[in-house]
Amino acid sequence: MRRFLAYLTDRRSDPHLRVTSEEIRDYLTHLAVRRRVSANTQNQALSAILFLCREVLGVEVGDLSRAVKAKLGTRLPVVLSVPGTGALLSAMHGRSWLMTALIYGGGLRVSECCQLRTKDIDFDQG
Repeated sequence: MRRFLAYLTDRRSDPHLRVTSEEIRDYLTHLAVRRRVSANTQNQALSAILFLCREVLGVEVGDLSRAVKAKLGTRLPVVLSVPGTGALLSAMHGRSWLMTALIYGGGLRVSECCQLRTKDIDFDQG
């Protein structure tokens, strides 16, 4: 909040805190373009400013329809290539190989693999 208040102080001569929706949009643009913060940081700043204005100061900020929340990018999981997986498995032996093969082939989590019991495996199915 200090940064937002400093931003407002730098841009206006009136020290009283009357925040407009345009100033909020400008600040969020400033965060994205000049400060290059992440989408999470932009959204957190917007939520904090709205809370300050509405709940603490009791001031309605007006129309923020153009102040769109920053979209979070979807992250794809990092996976090994088929040759990389083969090389990894060929470097292992015994219990390590078996657990890694089960995790990879069955899509198990490590905790699920560690909790497996002999009766959980259907040996007749292959």
